[in-house]
Amino acid sequence: MMTTPAKKRQLRLQSYVFTLLFLSVAGILAWLSTQYSASSDWTYGNRNSLSESSIQLLESMPGPLEARIYLPDQASVRMAVNELFNRYQQHKSDFNFKLLNPDLDIELAKADNITRYGQVIIKYNNKTEKLDSVNESILGNALSRLSRAQLPHAVFIQGHGERNPLTQDNTGFSQLAAALTEKGIKVSTHNLLAGSLPEDTSILVLAGPQRAFLAGEVERLQQYIKIGGNLLWLQEPDNNAKLDALSQQLKLSFGTGTLVDADPQLRATLRIKHPATIAVLQYNLHPITEQIPYNTLFMLAGSVDFIASDTSDWHGTTLFSSRESTWSETGTLLSKQIKFEKNKGDRLGPLPMAQALKRNSEFEQTHKSQRVVVVADSDFLANNYIGVAANLMLGENIFNWLSRDEQLLSFEIKQAPDLKLQLSDNQVALIGVTFLVLLPVALLLSGFIIWRRRRQG
Repeated sequence: MMTTPAKKRQLRLQSYVFTLLFLSVAGILAWLSTQYSASSDWTYGNRNSLSESSIQLLESMPGPLEARIYLPDQASVRMAVNELFNRYQQHKSDFNFKLLNPDLDIELAKADNITRYGQVIIKYNNKTEKLDSVNESILGNALSRLSRAQLPHAVFIQGHGERNPLTQDNTGFSQLAAALTEKGIKVSTHNLLAGSLPEDTSILVLAGPQRAFLAGEVERLQQYIKIGGNLLWLQEPDNNAKLDALSQQLKLSFGTGTLVDADPQLRATLRIKHPATIAVLQYNLHPITEQIPYNTLFMLAGSVDFIASDTSDWHGTTLFSSRESTWSETGTLLSKQIKFEKNKGDRLGPLPMAQALKRNSEFEQTHKSQRVVVVADSDFLANNYIGVAANLMLGENIFNWLSRDEQLLSFEIKQAPDLKLQLSDNQVALIGVTFLVLLPVALLLSGFIIWRRRRQG
C-alpha cells in the first residue's frame, strides 16, 4: 500500500492525538490519586482492616470524633499511623485526626500535656482520653470508655472468702479488674459490715463466696435487689455461703454436686486433663452470648436452674448448659474411676450452668429495668483461667450487659489467624533431622563426588 503525503499527515495527527489523550488520562489519574484513595485488604483474616467490633463501636458513636497524634518527623512512622487512622475515618466520616510534631506545635503539645513522642489525645462528647501508644486494641478500649455516658461501678463484696479483684495470684480476679478498667468500668471492693454500698454502685458482684453471710448482710443484699440493683453472682457448687434467702428471692435453685464430662474425645481435642473441666461449645440466644465465636472452659462448676412462676415478675434465660455427656457428680472427685450413679443423687446432663434474669418494672432509684446474671462457677474468670478460650470475652459481655451497654458487647480486636506455626513432635523431629543431619551429609557427599570427578579427569 502506497503512503501518500495526506496519509502521512493523517498518521502523524493520530499519533499526536493519541499522545495527547494518553498524557491527559495519565494526568487525570495522577490528580485523582491525590484526591481519593482506594484500598483492598487481601491478607489472610483481613488483618489490615478494622474488626467488625471496631466498626460497630464507631457506628454506635454519633457526633464528631477528634484525635491528635504527636509524632516525630519520621516518614515510616507517620505513614503507619496515618494508615491506621484512615481505617477509622473510612467508617466514620466525622472522625478527624491530625499528625503533629510536639517540637513544632509547642503550644498545643503543652496544652495537651504531651511528654513524649507517640502520645495521642482523643476527644468525644466533651470527654478526653490520653493514650501513651496506639493500635486498634488500645484505640478500641479508649473509644469504649468515651462512648459510655457514665462510667459504671462494679463493687465486689469481700469478707466471705470471695475472689478479690486486687489479688494477682492464680485465684484472684486482678486480670478481670484490669480488663474492666480498660473498658471504662470502675472496680472496687466493699465489706457489708463496713456500712452501706457506695451510692454509685452499678453492679454488685458476689464472686464465689465460701463462708456464711450474717443475717444482716443477707438482708442488705435482699434490699439491694428489692430496689432494683443489678447483680452478678458467681457461685461454686456445694458452698457454705448460706444465701438461700437470696436465691429464693431470685427464683433460683442451685444443684448439688460438681459437673464432670465423660467424653474422652473432646477432652483429648481440647487437652483437658481433669474430668471436672467443662467445655461449653454452644450458647443459647442472648445478647451476652450471641456473638461469642468459640468455646469457654469452666473448672469445678455446678448447675443453676431458674424456677419460672406466674406470681414472679422475673424473666430468666439459660445462657448455656453442659453437654449431654456430663453429669453432676455428688461423690468425691479423687477417685480414678468417676462414673454416673443415679441412685446416689447424680443428675445427667445437659444441665444449666448460667442464668440471665431481668425485671421490666421501673424502679424509683434507677428508673430502668433490673438485670441479674448467675453463673454456677467463679473459676472461669480467675487469673489462671480468664485467658483460656473465650472466657474473658464472656466476662466482659456479662459486665457490659449488666451495665446496660449493649453496643459494647463482644468488642473483640481482630487477630491475625496465621501467626502461629503448630507442629507435631514428629514434624519437629523431621525438620531437625533434615537440617541438622541429612542436609549437611548431602552437601558433604556432593562435594566429595565433585572432588573425585575433577581428580579423575
